Amino acid sequence: EKVSVLDPKVAKSVGILLRSGMPEINVVKESLISMKFFDEERLQKLITNLPSADDKKQIKIRQEQEKKNPDGNVDSINWAPPEKFFVMLGSIPMLPQRLNCWMFSLQLDEMINSITTELTIIQRACVEIQNEDRLKMLISAILAFGNYMNGGKKGKERADGFDIALLPKVRGTKTSDKKSNLLQFIVQQCMKRDPDFREVKKDFPNLMETNNTPEMDEAKGSMMKIVNNFKSRQKESERVVKNMITDAGVSDNFQNVMTKFFEENKTRVEGVEKLYSKAEKSFHDVVIFFGDGQTKPKKMPKSLDFFKVFRTFMEQVFAALPKPERKRGAKITSKMSFDKKAQAKGMAGIINAIKVKSQSPKGGRKVKFSKLLKHSPIKLDGKSNPVSPGSLGSKKLKNSKKKSKNLADKLDIGQIGTRRKSLVGSLKKRTPPRP
Repeated sequence: EKVSVLDPKVAKSVGILLRSGMPEINVVKESLISMKFFDEERLQKLITNLPSADDKKQIKIRQEQEKKNPDGNVDSINWAPPEKFFVMLGSIPMLPQRLNCWMFSLQLDEMINSITTELTIIQRACVEIQNEDRLKMLISAILAFGNYMNGGKKGKERADGFDIALLPKVRGTKTSDKKSNLLQFIVQQCMKRDPDFREVKKDFPNLMETNNTPEMDEAKGSMMKIVNNFKSRQKESERVVKNMITDAGVSDNFQNVMTKFFEENKTRVEGVEKLYSKAEKSFHDVVIFFGDGQTKPKKMPKSLDFFKVFRTFMEQVFAALPKPERKRGAKITSKMSFDKKAQAKGMAGIINAIKVKSQSPKGGRKVKFSKLLKHSPIKLDGKSNPVSPGSLGSKKLKNSKKKSKNLADKLDIGQIGTRRKSLVGSLKKRTPPRP
């Protein structure tokens, strides 16, 4: 009969763990010692289901009872699977510390990459805010127009600066007809001064990403967690190495794996610490740069609130940029060409050779030039030589004595394409007689 001493809830939880893709108990022990098989997910499940002090006590009590029997043998106890699993885990010295070091080695890379990305965005956003010339141009214009609009108001007409919290409120000042606002007017003036002002959209890539970054205090906590855990796990690993397993039938690989891990990542952890210091200094510098001269490091604003002011303002600036003008008119996508055979056939041959790709008002089907010419006011004089299209209006065209081969040089295809609406008429094309 299987011996079960654990709490039913604990036994059920361990049973589920053993049935969730876990190998046999002896294989689990070998994997823990050789530090193989387990990934972060499996290792986390194992750490969550480690035996508690009460679980160990219940198993020990049953073992002591077995020892009191004359023929008792602790190893001969027929444990149920959950109890057998806990007995195996208890045979590995300093197992919790061993697993914590192993888990930290699996998680550190993601932790460093995450905090490095966040701190880099914060540091670069501070530099963008402080150094970008187009932002300085906008702020200078706001101050100048503010002083102008406050002219005559005692104490307000000669301001040397303003609170940056007012930046998102600039567009709230409307024009008399309510169709525009002060920010749109300022943006237009900046575009006159700087022809490439539209490029302002590309000047603040990191500032636009600050909504995904943590508060500076939170970033500091993440950084300190990495640094402190690295030091504590390194000390734990040194204690585990002093209790290496030598009688398990498999080589204990803990020392090799963890020694290599700490050597390779020491510089990376120190780099995170330096990066935070750099980001913190950049944030203090930019706050003081836009401050009133009385801001102290201990009274710094929340970084998320500070970035939100500039991010919101720049989003409003982007929206205030006028849409670029689009050129209207038909596009000529192919060059006109005539071969000798077409010229020899006179006007009919040239008409068949000329094809213009044009779009309808809705941008739809393609229209051949010959079809447009069918309703055009260009007339033929009934002779072998066609008349020259002097204009495309309703004015009568005079007879021309030029040869038909010169018609191609005189047809203004672009003019015909752009004025195709005026070509619609009731005039019919007359086929020139053969010579």
